[in-house]
Amino acid sequence: MLPYLYENHCFGLPETLDFYVLFYRKDILEYLNIPIPNTWDDVKLILPKLQRNGLNFYIPLSGSSSFKAWMTTAPFIMQYHGKLFTDDGLKTALDTPSTLKALKEMTELFTMYGMPAQVANFFESFRKGEIPLGVSNVNTYIQLMIAAPELRGMWSIAPSPGVRYGTSIERWQTGSAQAVAILNDTKYPMEAWEFVKWWLSKETQVSLVNRIVSTYGIEFLVIPSNRFAIDGVPFKTEHLKVVKEQFRWLQEVPKMPASYILEREISNIWNKVVLEGKPLKVAVDDSVIIVNKEFARKLEEFGYYKDGKPVKPFRIYTIADILSWYMENTEDKGSER
Repeated sequence: MLPYLYENHCFGLPETLDFYVLFYRKDILEYLNIPIPNTWDDVKLILPKLQRNGLNFYIPLSGSSSFKAWMTTAPFIMQYHGKLFTDDGLKTALDTPSTLKALKEMTELFTMYGMPAQVANFFESFRKGEIPLGVSNVNTYIQLMIAAPELRGMWSIAPSPGVRYGTSIERWQTGSAQAVAILNDTKYPMEAWEFVKWWLSKETQVSLVNRIVSTYGIEFLVIPSNRFAIDGVPFKTEHLKVVKEQFRWLQEVPKMPASYILEREISNIWNKVVLEGKPLKVAVDDSVIIVNKEFARKLEEFGYYKDGKPVKPFRIYTIADILSWYMENTEDKGSER
């Protein structure tokens, strides 16, 4: 829900989801005696053995073009408890220690540990055995199910690598897809709301997924956003368990009027460090100036700045807000009963 929250309003509800999990070739890992990595430190430990055998590891940063979208960069920042915005929401927090640590990890995997900076097609590389491990989404899952029958029984999925905190591993990944909304000028707001509740309910979503798959095939599979409807998705039992575990670590980037510049500058930081060899701190400092300048310019249109000076804070919602609302709502319903 985070991308749809703005100024005390929710402008949409998620309808479908995506997921990012670790795909791995069981045959190759067994042959090389390589364990399935749980953390990025584990990934670093197996990279030398992979590379000695002419193999490598894939993450979505390698699959995108020169522009690195949120889905490729945000997971590292979330996993390292980094911040994108200051507490008042008017400036970026890219230069805070936790965010710098995330950016350092995100770039050193390429500059120091030799991950491929560009992979034309992860599915093909995975299919050929050139990259036997990689983080990817539902599209890769469908491709392997449909277009790689020769690999049946030779691959599987596991939760995405993450960062260990004590006994827990935080595996945050993005996963937003389509959403539904009710137009403000509708003549039937309550009827529209009842329809949305019906459409996003467990029963309707399970029925929809099964009808789509039975009519058009597994290649048209959609993942419902209703977490109670996931059990109705036609996954293998072992794969369903992994997907449900990964959904515990689903988090999106909150949006604000100038978040586009922040997304672009994080992408530029990666390009400057990995492709141009620029020091990370220098690249971050340059981007902070650019981002804050654009924040001030754009937020002035919405009344948060006046004559270049902040006049009121901008509310940045977090996953903690969502969870607190959920708990309050649950407690209220319990007291009513």
